[in-house]
Amino acid sequence: IELLEAAFREGGRLFYVGAGTSGRLGVLDAAECPPTFGTPPELVTGIIAGGARALVRSVEGAEDDVNAGLAAIREHGVGPRDVVVGIASSGTTPFVGAALAQARHPDTEFLFFGTAPSIEAALAAHPQLKAVSRVIHTDVAVKMDDKPSQALRQGRWKSSMWLAIDAVKKGEAD
Repeated sequence: IELLEAAFREGGRLFYVGAGTSGRLGVLDAAECPPTFGTPPELVTGIIAGGARALVRSVEGAEDDVNAGLAAIREHGVGPRDVVVGIASSGTTPFVGAALAQARHPDTEFLFFGTAPSIEAALAAHPQLKAVSRVIHTDVAVKMDDKPSQALRQGRWKSSMWLAIDAVKKGEAD
């Protein structure tokens, strides 16, 4: 409550971000603030995966749309004075996670280490994510089922894993 009070005093706003029933409850709470508390409608906003039509009918797959989560925060002009509350009953809804990440760090750039053609193909389905990503090509990509200890012991010095570790050590990535 204190966090919200401080944000409101500084001209900030409250955004609820959710999917499915969780998102509907956020939108409902936002809709009730003006008549109940006399607040301006833009002070509290509910954002639901799948948009307005998801309020009355399930929009399958909307909760997994990372691009939409990123875009929703940008479209609402969320800034440093605003508070964003993610509502996810599972705790891992990609739409909500992406929205929270975008709100927390609007200048975030994602680095992908691996074979560029494979990464570019995967990013093609996610234009919003692609717009804030950089691909660092490596000749050897360590795959998810490769054991890290084996990849490191085999001396794949130019592999995706080694280059990613090196980027973190040099302060180029977090």
